This record gives sequence, structure tokens and C-alpha cells, in this order.
Amino acid sequence: MPALFIPLLLIFAALLPAVVLSAPNPEQVDRSIVWVASPSAKNKVQTGTGFVVNRDGYVVTNNHVIQGAKKILVLHKSGSENRKQEAQLVWRSEGYDLAILKVPGLNKPALKLNLHKPRKTDKVSAAGFPGAAGDFNHDKLDNMLETTWTQGIVSRTLESSWVKNGPEFTIVQHSADINGGNSGGPLLDDCGRVLGVNTMASVTKLEIVTQAGTKPVAVGKSARGIFYASHASAFAAALKENNIPYRSGGCGMDFDDDDEGWDIQPMPTVDGFSRPQESERDMQDSGDRGWSNANW
Repeated sequence: MPALFIPLLLIFAALLPAVVLSAPNPEQVDRSIVWVASPSAKNKVQTGTGFVVNRDGYVVTNNHVIQGAKKILVLHKSGSENRKQEAQLVWRSEGYDLAILKVPGLNKPALKLNLHKPRKTDKVSAAGFPGAAGDFNHDKLDNMLETTWTQGIVSRTLESSWVKNGPEFTIVQHSADINGGNSGGPLLDDCGRVLGVNTMASVTKLEIVTQAGTKPVAVGKSARGIFYASHASAFAAALKENNIPYRSGGCGMDFDDDDEGWDIQPMPTVDGFSRPQESERDMQDSGDRGWSNANW
């Protein structure tokens, strides 16, 4: 073996830990993930997930998580304390099923965005607060505010829309399991950057089942391993439209090696970008039935 070959092997071996360390750091990322609870006018509470995109307290989530709510609450861990704060609605879009909130005094680090289209088989992680994981919470807030993580791969990307005749944008199909309550949470790449906003799971078929003496019940079976997220480029355009700085670029959560992503083109305003006026602050349901399963 040539004498120079051994040192080269040692150098290569020394670089291997850096590759391993490129995976998301849950303890670091969790600081930027919040639980969103939206009591509605009918005294029902919709729950979902959100994540911080700007150090001034801006949070991204799904529109269907907050639609029809009389107020929006954000719950999160702050050191050893559990906190509950009221959020203000800054922007929302039914067509993109996205919303931007601002939480005054929310002192959380911002997650970076990955604005590049992923490749098939790229590794991804989903983080959030699925209600199905709450069997052992027993109403203990410490347990409720502990995120659940799942892992998978990118299955494909497609240019499509959430609803028929809706605006088209990039949607990421992936296999990291999400359930009701994950909606609005981040789909993360291998560096912990936000690749998309988890929005829905595919179902094979829904049927209405009626038994004697019971009310009709909608039942269905989720398709296995088929989940969808809005690509980060969709809400990056909305952030730009609202003059909200964000970070994209290199791995990690540092703020000195990347750009602010202002090259992203804004989404067409004809879709119905909406900034709430004072008369709309109660956020009454607009009648869109496309997200009847609103606790996703």
C-alpha cells in the first residue's frame, strides 16, 4: 500500500462524523416548533402545529388549523416553563392552505428554509403534535408539548393544488408518517431546514356507515406511506409579500452564512391573498368545506 494512501484514509475517516452530524438535531429544532390551538365559535378546539420562521415571533401553520377560530393560542416550552400566548393573524390563504401568525414576545429561534426542490429518496423528518400520540398525556401539559418525530423519504414532487381549480404550486409527497394534529408542522430535510409544511394524508376511500340506532359515521382507511406537504417556496413567497425576513441556504440554524431568500417570486395575488381587516378579526368560517377534518 502506498505510503500516502494511509494518511488519506485517516483523513476520510475523520470526515465521517461530520456526515452523521448533518441529521436534524431534535433538541435544537424543537425550540422552534409550537402547538397551535384554535377555539371556534362553536366551542370546539382545532389543534395543529406551527413553526417559527422569524425571530420577531412569526409562525407558519396551515390555514385549516386556524380557520373559523375566535382566537388563536400558541403553546410551547420555554426553558423549564410551559407558556400559552395569543397569536395575531397576519395572513392566510385558503387556496394554499397556509397562514402566517405573529406572537408578540415569542422569543424563539427561527428555522431556516430549504427552497430547492428535493430529489426522490431524500431523507425527511416530520415533527409536530399528532393527537393520536396523546393516549398517555393524561392532560399533563409537559407531555402534550413534547413533539413527536417520524422519518421517511421524499417520494416525488408535483405541481398541483389542494383543491380542484385551485392555485398550482409545488407539493412534496413523502413517507414520514403524519396524523391529525401534525398539520402546519415542518417537513425537515437532513440538515434540519424546513422543506415544506405538512398538510394532509392520503386516504384510499371514505364511506358513510349507518347502523340501527346510530348516527351516520364517515369511515375510511389511510393509504400507507402517502403524505403531502406544501413546498417551502410557497410560504416563502407569502413571507416576502408581507415583508417578513426569513433565512434560507446552508445547513444548521446559524445566521451568518446564508441569504434571506428574496429571489423567490410572490404567489399570484389573484388567488385571494388575505390580510385580515379589523372587521375580520373574528375569522368567521368562510364556508370552505374542503377541510372538514379541521384538526389535521
